[in-house]
Amino acid sequence: MDQTHLICRDYRPGEQVIDMLGINYDITALKQTEQELIAAKERAEESNKLKSAFLANMSHEIRTPLNAIVGFSELMATEADPDQRKEFADLILVNNTLLLQIISDVLDLARIESGRIEIVRTKFAPAIYAARWPRHSACKSPKGSSCGWKTACPGSSSRITSRDCTRYSAISYAMP
Repeated sequence: MDQTHLICRDYRPGEQVIDMLGINYDITALKQTEQELIAAKERAEESNKLKSAFLANMSHEIRTPLNAIVGFSELMATEADPDQRKEFADLILVNNTLLLQIISDVLDLARIESGRIEIVRTKFAPAIYAARWPRHSACKSPKGSSCGWKTACPGSSSRITSRDCTRYSAISYAMP
């Protein structure tokens, strides 16, 4: 709603002098822009807090396998027993794989956020993949629970589908 403001700068009716100034400003758009900027600032601050929390968590997630790799490497350098050295080497390999997966996941998140992730579709049989999944997930299942895949429709064991196997594996691996 437009409003006009009048300001009387000089009013002398006896001399027939009236000096008035009229001002009309519609600041609706300015106020709307101001509200949008405030909301954007709040979203940016929240995003910054979330990124800080994410980085703090990732710092811990990365240090854990890295400490194992460094620690067991140092122990392996001084260990004479071949069986013990083999056990240390196996632990280093497991933690190396875990560290690489964490770094890969972080990089995937960055690519998703920037819109630059590549989806590579390949043909595979979900039933064959599902048959391997219970073995893979056994170490992640709480004691006393069972998990696995169920075939949802008859004849699906011979079905071939096109998916990004890397992302498919990452999603199923992340499932509890």
